[in-house]
Formats: sequence, C-alpha cells, structure tokens
Amino acid sequence: MTVLLYLLCMFWQAQNKVRISDSLSEGEQTAVASRQEVVKKGLAKLGISCNVNQIPNIAVLGSGGGLRAMIALYGTLAELKKYNLLDCSMYLAGVSGSTWCVSALYKTEDWSEKIELLEKQLCEDLVPNQWDLKTAKAAVMDAARDEHYSLTDFWSYFIVYKLLNQMDESKLPDHRGSCESGKNPYPLYAAVDKDTYENQNPGTWFEFTPHEAGVPGLGAYVDMKYFGSMFRKGQLKEKKKEKNILYLQGLWGSALGSEKEILNNVKGTVLPFKTSIGAPEDITFLDESKLTEQRGSSENGKNPYPIYAAVDYEKYSNHQPDRAIEIFLFSGSWYEFTPHEVGIAGLGASIDMKDFGSAFENGHLKHKEKEKVVCYLQGLWGSALGSLEEIQKSIHGSHEIRAMEVPSRSNPNVLLATDVGRPKDKRRRLENTLNNIFRDWAHYLWDTLKSLDHWTWGTTNNFVYNCSDVHSPELTTEPTVSLIDAGTAINTAYPLVLRPEREVKLILSFDFSSGDPFETIRKTAEYCKANPGLRFPEINENELQDNNSPLDCYIFRGEGAPTVMHFPLFNSVNCPGEIEEYHKEFSTFKMSYSVQDIEKLLTAATTNVKNVHQKILEEIKRIVDSPSSYV
Repeated sequence: MTVLLYLLCMFWQAQNKVRISDSLSEGEQTAVASRQEVVKKGLAKLGISCNVNQIPNIAVLGSGGGLRAMIALYGTLAELKKYNLLDCSMYLAGVSGSTWCVSALYKTEDWSEKIELLEKQLCEDLVPNQWDLKTAKAAVMDAARDEHYSLTDFWSYFIVYKLLNQMDESKLPDHRGSCESGKNPYPLYAAVDKDTYENQNPGTWFEFTPHEAGVPGLGAYVDMKYFGSMFRKGQLKEKKKEKNILYLQGLWGSALGSEKEILNNVKGTVLPFKTSIGAPEDITFLDESKLTEQRGSSENGKNPYPIYAAVDYEKYSNHQPDRAIEIFLFSGSWYEFTPHEVGIAGLGASIDMKDFGSAFENGHLKHKEKEKVVCYLQGLWGSALGSLEEIQKSIHGSHEIRAMEVPSRSNPNVLLATDVGRPKDKRRRLENTLNNIFRDWAHYLWDTLKSLDHWTWGTTNNFVYNCSDVHSPELTTEPTVSLIDAGTAINTAYPLVLRPEREVKLILSFDFSSGDPFETIRKTAEYCKANPGLRFPEINENELQDNNSPLDCYIFRGEGAPTVMHFPLFNSVNCPGEIEEYHKEFSTFKMSYSVQDIEKLLTAATTNVKNVHQKILEEIKRIVDSPSSYV
C-alpha cells in the first residue's frame, strides 16, 4: 500500500510539472504505435508491402485561410480517403482556418471512416444565422471575469462561434481516444508568440495536441489540461479553468486578415448587447476619431458646448446612501469631459483632453499614452444602459423587479423602478442583482475596449516562467505570454512536423493561402536556416515563378530532409484562367458561405486531389523503396 501511494504521488508530481525533453509525449507515442498498424494496412491497399520499421511517417498539412481553408480541408481529406491515402497518413497538422476543420473532426472517434458523411454535413453546419447571441453573450461575460481576458476571448465567442455555428465547450484532451485508438492521424495545432515570432527563434512556435501544449524549439511541455494554469520554476502553482475548444479555435484562427480588416469586423460587435441592454440602435460603427477633433464644432459658436460625464466607480459603488449628495458633490466622484479638457468636477483639477489616460505624477506628465478614441469614450460613458424590463429578462428566476411606466428625464427609453413587497430584504437582493449585472457588463466592456486599444491577443499564464531548465530569457522572464494565429509567421505548420522526433519522411502540404502560392515554402526555408535542427529540402527559386498561374503540384526533395509535395488550392489545372476570380470570390475574410459556395469550393479541393493522387502514390513508393531514412 505504501509503495502504491508513493507511485501515485510520483505520478501526480510528474503530471504537475513542466516536462523538459525533446521526446514525444507518452500519449503521442501510444497513438503513433497504434496508427502504424492502420498505415501498414493502408499501404497494402495501394500495393505497397513493408514491415513496421519501413513504414514512412506521412504528414498532411492544411494551411490557414479562414472558412476557405476549413471547407477545402474537408474536401481534401474526403478525397484522400477515396484514394486510400488518408489511411497512410500519420500526422494531420493545421494552422488558422484548417484547425477549425481538424478540431471539429476529432469529436467523432472514427472520423476517418466517416469523412465523406461529415463533408456533406458541412452545408448544414455552416448555414448562417444559427448561432445564438445569448449563448455568446454569456460566454464572453464569463470570460471577462478572468484576469487575462483578451481579444481572443471576444474573437472566439463572437466571431468564430458565429462563423462555425458551433459552441464547442469540450476540451482538447477529450480527443485523446480519437488518437490513441490509431483510427485517425495524430493532430497537431499551432500558435506563435505575438512578441517574438518575427525573430524566428526556437521559442516562437507553440504546439498543441490532445496530450500536451509546449514549445518544441525549447523542449518544454505541460499536460494540455494545465495550459493556462499558473506555473513557477517548472512547477504548477495554481490550477486554472481549462480552456475549451472554441477558445482554442479563436486562438489558433485569429489572423483572417489585416489589422484594419479585423477591426472593421469587430466594430459592429464591440457593443454586441445593444438590443438587450438598451444601447442606441445606430451605434453600429467604430468611431476612431478623437474628442479633441470636436473643438472646431464647439468653438465656432454654431453648436451648444458639449459636456460628458463619468463617475469614479470605487467612490460611487461604496458610498453611504444617506451621504450620497455630499459624496457626489464634494468627494471628486464626478469626472467631466469636453473637447478641450477632462477634469474632476469637485476638485477643480483638469488636464488637456488629449492627455487623458497618460501617466501623471505630482501634477506633471510623466508618460504619454495613445490618445483615447471616441468609441472607447462612448463605452466608458455608456456602460450602464438599458431598461429594467430588459434587464429583468437576464435575471433567471427573479420576480422581484417591477417597472413603472414613467420615463426618465435624461432618457425616455429608460424606465424608473419601484420596489414592491417587503422593502429591506427585497431591495437588498435587487441591488445585489443589478450590481452584479452592471459590474459584469462594465468588466466586459472595459476589458474589450482596453484590449482593442493595446491590441491584446491570447494572453495566458506562461508555463515556463522562471523555469531554469529552459534557456530563453525572452520567454522565461515574463509571467504571461501572448499567443496568436501561427499564420502570421508561416501559414502552414511546417515547424511542428519537421521535429526530428516525429521522423516525417513525406509532407503533403495543401496550401489554401491567398496571395503568393509559394510564400509558405520560402518562409519555411528561411525559418529552418535560422533553426539548423530542422531540416528542409533546398528550394530552387526558378521553380517558384508561377505566382499568378501555379501548377497543381510541386515536389521538393533534399538529402537528409523529408520530401515536400506542395499543392496550391487554386491552380492552372483545376481552375484554368479563373485563378484570380476564385481568389476574389473566396477571400480569407468571407464571413459566410451559401450551399452553392461550399459545393463550388469543395469541387476545387477534391479535383485538386484527384489530379495529383497518382503523383502522391509514386512518391510514397519511392520513399519506401529507398534504403535511407530521408530521400
């Protein structure tokens, strides 16, 4: 019994530590071993006989590209299955939009056998307007309570959920069974460090599997269920709520366009509760102008002089009811904003409006911050909007709120409340309920606008913080890390499948990117030169000149490196003379697809595989027949 307790204690300690090793996780090793038998049978169907030691590890890569990439990867995998090539694949790795496809598939334990059925189901799943605003609202309000709330939370629950029409609250470790059975390829998902990805250092790329999250370039991993928890010096200090799949889909797939495109898409959603909390119906734009720009409109005498108000939340919320007037008038609770100045009404202290938010000390400007935009100020001034009747709908099971049909002077749409029943206890419960509602709403609004202002994405606890076994000062000295879509670095997950421990011999890269069809190849070659431990075949630039009319297949071979087969989605074979039209029709930021759109895109993807499947088969045969580990 003592020995058993000791072993359990040792196991628990191992699970709660950062694993420092270049080896694959035990879970992945189990999955790979199980998968080898399936791959062997798959090769036999293609007329390729080999023993377990000869089986080539084949990786299928899906690039980023928003819904275009997700849909195209479904079609690609279904067609690979038709030619018995999917059963020969050991790994399936995704970036950005492709991760949406991969993570959805693994909810079905034997998805490889049902891929054609799942592909057909796409049309039903992606029909617009099936998402539920109340569900999204509840999820993002809950997320806003976390100290590391960022635009990734907002993006996940209001953008990705709306795109995919699925609120996937399951966890990535739930997919372990789908992998360890050997029925499916082993899934790999990628993200990069927002602050360092341009440096191409080993600590840039993060990988996620059903078993672990880690930094492969540094050999540091944690159990996937502890991703986001607080670690210090390699040891778990505080367990945090496990991230769900939808959050991860937002983390992996947030770079659907330029910063401007993302802002334009977010702008109509930044105040998403306007109909449920009474915000004016015409607030549907993101006003990035500054309040100081309204000086001309006030100084010319044509208009009344504008004055805006806010109160100090701490002083306001903690005041004693019987001293309310005294506190409001004399304690400095009220702040006023004009195009010229912002000041504290009761203290006679003010600063130039353009310096609002900057750091002051002893009355002097110490650090200038970016000037606040009008949209941010609108959120600050208007964070407690709504009728009590509408608020009542948000209070489950409450029958204690009544509203008199008496409009407020300041806003005829806001009703005045009256408390009925026994006053003290009911009033107290009512006040607590309303305080909770407004506090949560204020937290959400404040944190979202602050994240927009600082462009904060993917903030999470850094599991290698102060970890002496990890040699990367850029990463280990920060308690948090900001992770973003890996497509901002390389729009295909080459760095993950190039890990020597995975022994990948053939890479089937299906590129669903827009723009340069060879960008991922060039960027990966550069990354591997900066990280010599990763081997990539030499690239002949003369082969990469068909930018506007690429072929459907490019093969790159190299000594001591895996063979790479590169397949641009829109090419001169499957859509001759229409490549530019296809790119315009299926742009990365296309936010909804009709059934006809989906079928047209699937046709392009499946036709691509149909045209190249024989070349893939020939390359597999060549690799199996080669006596060397890499050819």
